[in-house]
Amino acid sequence: MLNAQLVLAQAAADNSPDTIWRVLILIGLGLAALGFLALFVGALVSIFRSATDSATKAVWALIVVMAPVLGCLLWFVFGRSSARGPGNGADQQQPIEHDPATA
Repeated sequence: MLNAQLVLAQAAADNSPDTIWRVLILIGLGLAALGFLALFVGALVSIFRSATDSATKAVWALIVVMAPVLGCLLWFVFGRSSARGPGNGADQQQPIEHDPATA
């Protein structure tokens, strides 16, 4: 954090193109780190809120913790869809309820 403050202070004093690019790269890396953190936390929350058994949740959580980027992507592509199971997807049509009084 101190390094970031030093770079920003230097950019305020020196408007050279090299310093401006350093600041832009620093901001970009910070945004990428925040995005990764959101993906990581979102994957863990999604795993523990899924309808799978505890052993499967533990295995997926271990995969996400041991290989964060790849584990998160694998969970959202493969694990999340298998955790919902067949017939539990949002694309399924809900049955129409009939009122017995009108039949």
